[in-house]
Amino acid sequence: MNNVRGVSFHVEQQNDDILRQVLGGVNVAAYNWFVDPSQNEVWSKGSFGLFLSDFYNGRAFKETIYQDHYVFMLKLQAYYPNAEYERIDTYDEFLNSKCRILLLICDAHYIDIYCKDIEISRALFARANSLQYKDVVTSYRTLSTLRMKMTAELP
Repeated sequence: MNNVRGVSFHVEQQNDDILRQVLGGVNVAAYNWFVDPSQNEVWSKGSFGLFLSDFYNGRAFKETIYQDHYVFMLKLQAYYPNAEYERIDTYDEFLNSKCRILLLICDAHYIDIYCKDIEISRALFARANSLQYKDVVTSYRTLSTLRMKMTAELP
């Protein structure tokens, strides 16, 4: 697993279902999801706090992202069921973890997704293009060429 595919793109800030749109090509119910509480600025319609828990099984996560929501900043980590959650702050840590998908949203419209499954990465790339998101880029990333951005800095 020397290379992991990354997909990056920009979306319009007005989307009220961005997680449902972006992850529409992924079987989200097949994973357990961790929502990083330090990077969870997601509003549900009419209130703050779409994600009221840090951990979701796949079914609960899917139900949650089907609610109207607005994301300013978010870090999500997807794991196979029974895999142990690990804190991930760098790309190296992602590579060496059991985390399968890592999604970062910054400033309401910059999205980076890292995935260890090439077929899912291809599906995410195709979906971003079909939804006409801006600046869709996919590339192989290696340990020596990338450190993950884990703060809300502009790229």
